[in-house]
Amino acid sequence: VDIVIYLLGVIKETEENKFEGLHYRYVQELLRFCKGKNIEKFVYFSALGAESKATAYFSTKLQAEEVVKKSGIPHLIFRPSVMFGRGDKSVNFFIHFIQHHKVVPYFSTAKIQPVAVRDVVKCVRIALKKKKNKVYEIGGREQFTLGEIYALIIRGFGLKRVKMKVPLWFMKSVIVLPNPFLTSDQLKMLQIANTTPFNAEKEFGFKARINLEEGLK
Repeated sequence: VDIVIYLLGVIKETEENKFEGLHYRYVQELLRFCKGKNIEKFVYFSALGAESKATAYFSTKLQAEEVVKKSGIPHLIFRPSVMFGRGDKSVNFFIHFIQHHKVVPYFSTAKIQPVAVRDVVKCVRIALKKKKNKVYEIGGREQFTLGEIYALIIRGFGLKRVKMKVPLWFMKSVIVLPNPFLTSDQLKMLQIANTTPFNAEKEFGFKARINLEEGLK
């Protein structure tokens, strides 16, 4: 094995899969296993916003970043914004929610910078050819609020829906109900701007090919 790419992660905890284990402890174990094996590069997938430590999701990602940096193994750390592509668990979550509700509430005006998974893959391939250890933030070419993403989905799927901006206290009251569609961690994350000034096109010498509207099609 020459290159190890760590992609394990969850956006929502279950009894079997916890943030602490998947995002941090397993990384420690894998790095311990990799030592002395002449690994050319260890690639860790973190998340844009991890340095905020605002949620358990972010803080465990950041903990793992620190362990990777101190491992002594050549490494790359990627912090992508919300990634979209066939079968993703983020934009598809919004799509599923909108398809099954006539009224779609939103609350946050924080910006999100969705990026196509195939563009992220291309960044990884190019970065692997570089020798230096580095942290890369990756975002798409456009920034949207949650309401704007909803509007793209509604228009793209030809749906008739009512978008309703609701106060934060309303969303906080919803998540305490049984089986809420959002967790408290997800609610906090949606309040934080998930954008980066990093220019992937300039760094890697290629143009991101897919924007969110094209990706929805």
